Amino acid sequence: MREIKFRGKHNGDWKYGLLGMSGLSPAIIDGVNVWPVDSSTVGQFTGMKTNNGVDGVDLYEGDVVTMSIEKRKRLYEIAKKKE
Repeated sequence: MREIKFRGKHNGDWKYGLLGMSGLSPAIIDGVNVWPVDSSTVGQFTGMKTNNGVDGVDLYEGDVVTMSIEKRKRLYEIAKKKE
């Protein structure tokens, strides 16, 4: 099962943790702080990492990644799962 975590931007800086609310705004809760974040920047961890998971970076909804398939590079956006 994948780890449940989110990220969002607070004053231009990424914050990582659980998703909650601060008043009427979404917030990232990192265990110590509650960071109100821009709702358009909130994304959930996909459970995947770059480089096939070997020392890779976590991938979140909304990330744009480059993949090379048969020597052709393509850009892909990681989209939210449709319910």
